[in-house]
Amino acid sequence: MRKEIVKVNKKSYGKYEELLLLRDALKKEALSWKKEYNLVFGKLIIAVLSEEICCVQKKKAIEFCQIALNQGRAVSKRKLNSYVEKESRELQKNLDAMIEEHKAAKGVGDVAERDLLKVKKIYHKLVKQIHPDLNPRLADVGQFQSLWRHVVYAYYENDLKSLQVLQDLVDKAFEQSDLIVEEIKIPRIARRINDLEKEIKTIKGTNPYQYRFLLNDPVAVAQKKKKLKKNLKEYKEHANRLNRILERMLESKVPIVWETTDVFNGGAVGVVEIDNLAEIVKPLVREIWLFDSHVAGTTHLDDQSVLETIAVGDVLILRREDNRHDSNAILVLNRQKQKLGYVPQRDNAVFARLMDAGKLLQAKVAEIDRRKNFTLIKIGVYLIDL
Repeated sequence: MRKEIVKVNKKSYGKYEELLLLRDALKKEALSWKKEYNLVFGKLIIAVLSEEICCVQKKKAIEFCQIALNQGRAVSKRKLNSYVEKESRELQKNLDAMIEEHKAAKGVGDVAERDLLKVKKIYHKLVKQIHPDLNPRLADVGQFQSLWRHVVYAYYENDLKSLQVLQDLVDKAFEQSDLIVEEIKIPRIARRINDLEKEIKTIKGTNPYQYRFLLNDPVAVAQKKKKLKKNLKEYKEHANRLNRILERMLESKVPIVWETTDVFNGGAVGVVEIDNLAEIVKPLVREIWLFDSHVAGTTHLDDQSVLETIAVGDVLILRREDNRHDSNAILVLNRQKQKLGYVPQRDNAVFARLMDAGKLLQAKVAEIDRRKNFTLIKIGVYLIDL
């Protein structure tokens, strides 16, 4: 004789069951809109994300080289590749997930209306029988837990055949179980109903359920595609600018030689002396003024004649120095990499942090006041925005 679990015949139980079914139906609908979204926009989104990763990887490579330049050291191939991979890892994971979702969406076929109705009918019956929220006593029974997980998956995939098989398995499991007939009492059912109502409101008000409004509007779809194409174009243009920087680095014997094709057309890196990156990127970037200061320590130079080599408007090199007296020490060099002095200690803390983070900073001579025993060189400090 088949033994069944008897539910408490209360209005609150019926409402709770109704809300569970609605919540699951909305989740299923949201999933279908997400698949449709991936079908319509997935290819463009993947292209945009791929170009974004390409730009990030190239920019991080330049940034890594700039850190080395700021600190006056050579570039390690192994460390550069590791740094670029680490900095783009999360984006790459997102891209891989997007590609898989797009593939899955392309494999989804249309389901006949009569089959959808059968899916819904079987699912509703199974919900009454083994949904863990409606049948707390089954929540700790491994066999029913496993069956329920398969039921949910088959329902979301509109897999009628699997649901029919699962219905038979559930019926058989009940026949072979030792469950006794008793009333089910769901603890804190009022709070559960309230939580379900909030969850339903959240599902309706957020993506992917909200995708339906976009996908049902041809004008909005066209605008979305236009925006994605614009983003793709902008990333490609930015990638080309970064390519020119890398090419100029090669011409200037900066140690980067790209060989593989899967990482920003890139690859192997040698270890040689680094040239001035500011000159390499000069035609391709914009300068952002940060601060006005002066060159400190000019009176301590052994060769004062070096101060005669500079003029107003000259671009000066800033380089970090390992200095036991000042951990934020920044050298100021002329175009021939001869020492002129330092960025004053009172001004250098923020600049040092920027340079240690791989930002390219340079100085420009704003004014020169040559006195009898002292030369005052006023400078502006600029961030080079790639």
